[in-house]
Amino acid sequence: MLERDETNLVFPGHDTEKRSVRRFKLLVVAGLAALSIVYLARGFFIAFIDSNDVWRRWLEERFVLGGHLDAQVAASFARRGVVYPPWSYFAGLFMFWPPWPQVRVWCALINFASLIWIVRFVAAYTHDHPTLDRILLVLSVTAIGATCTTIGVGNYPVIVVALLVGAFQAEQAGRPILSGLLMGLELLKPQLSGPFLLVALVRGRFRALTTAAIYVLGATIAIWVISGVTQSGCSSSRWA
Repeated sequence: MLERDETNLVFPGHDTEKRSVRRFKLLVVAGLAALSIVYLARGFFIAFIDSNDVWRRWLEERFVLGGHLDAQVAASFARRGVVYPPWSYFAGLFMFWPPWPQVRVWCALINFASLIWIVRFVAAYTHDHPTLDRILLVLSVTAIGATCTTIGVGNYPVIVVALLVGAFQAEQAGRPILSGLLMGLELLKPQLSGPFLLVALVRGRFRALTTAAIYVLGATIAIWVISGVTQSGCSSSRWA
């Protein structure tokens, strides 16, 4: 009887603590959900009407490929060179093929698909956690102000993170060639994704790293050939 009374004294307090934690989590989820809605709505709205980085990358892609540009813009690129290494513009063939301003919509859709892929990965990776905790983790990804900015200007980070996730998933599935290809693609912004190659190196993922190196080399040669740099002798002006 005494033991039962002690149990009755202990567990009500424990239940109250659990309810308090749950209420706090629900409050945090509500706040993060509100932030996610505001940030993502603002980011995609700006992406459809502004997209400063998309505009710059679109102009660079056409300069590298020898497309028609305003004389002043072409002269500016010829004077200072382009921002990214040659292999980045090979991936740009897929990203920046639509005309302006339709390319803004296309890049926004790529960012949206990349974000969905990241969210799906986070949700699946935490499948053994309670539902509320999983929602909390997913919203902690979407409620980041930097995500809004990245999507709004049309920069690469969300796409690069999605490619990193894909490379990790492919490696976990025992597909090192696909993992390496995705690692090569993620190098379209090497200053962001390059350090992650050290993880593959330390873990001995040499097949994936070799595939990534082959992709980078092949993409570089391809963009040189497509752009006519090797024939025109203007390599120094384009890649300065």
